[in-house]
Amino acid sequence: MKTNRLWLAAVVLLAGCGGGKYTLANRKGIVDSWGTVSDEYAIRVRGVGVAPQDTTGTTLRRGLSRDAALVDARKELIAKVEGIKISGDVTIRKKVESDSNLKEIVDNMISNAEEVQTNWADDDSCTLVLELRRDQVESVLARSLAAAGR
Repeated sequence: MKTNRLWLAAVVLLAGCGGGKYTLANRKGIVDSWGTVSDEYAIRVRGVGVAPQDTTGTTLRRGLSRDAALVDARKELIAKVEGIKISGDVTIRKKVESDSNLKEIVDNMISNAEEVQTNWADDDSCTLVLELRRDQVESVLARSLAAAGR
């Protein structure tokens, strides 16, 4: 059991290093440290969550670990979407800093990402995969940037 927790902690630490930037122009498949492929059709991220140790009951432990995994995956997805280059060196992150409307659009897009895979380990920890279709991301961003005259 202790070995599983140490392994999970190491995986979580390494997962933080796997965030890459995706450009709208570069649509080739990119494999992150988990082996999750973000390809020409979708941006995919993986989140890992563990319930607090004092939690009793399988259902509650799995529910809490899924919630934690969802938060982790959304954090990774935000990093990937904000890393998208609009033009030159201008990223979504830079635009979001000065445009609250665009920030709201990105936040809404992230919260509507599809959960395409959910797995629980023997210790009730959870791993899940969120996916955003690239065509949806591109069309939402293109409309919002065009409406703002950018």
